[in-house]
Amino acid sequence: ASRWSGDSQVWWTGARPGGTLVLGVPVKVEGRYEVMAVCTKAHDYGTVTFSWAGAKPGAPVDLYDKDAVVTTSEVSLGVHDLKPGTAPLTVEIVGENPAATKAWMFGLDYLRFVPVKDPPPAAK
Repeated sequence: ASRWSGDSQVWWTGARPGGTLVLGVPVKVEGRYEVMAVCTKAHDYGTVTFSWAGAKPGAPVDLYDKDAVVTTSEVSLGVHDLKPGTAPLTVEIVGENPAATKAWMFGLDYLRFVPVKDPPPAAK
């Protein structure tokens, strides 16, 4: 069985801290969604931040795993108002786990859009 959902990952190699990768993500939905990402973890993967469509980057995500090539659980990239089209996802290498092999690789398995219901109106 593959470790990735579609038997493959978006794989970025040869990066250094401070490097950025912008992926054009196809969006087919409209409305408020939480954007979730699943990434690859391995001994030579870096620590990254994600920025969806120019929003402020989220907290750093450490993609180091000492024993195996595995995937993360879903990482929230925040709640955003989506429109059909292509949205930029910026990945920045911000460093590495102290135990990591310094290759600063990055792998993205998938993105998932989770509908966010507006909170119910406050009771009067």
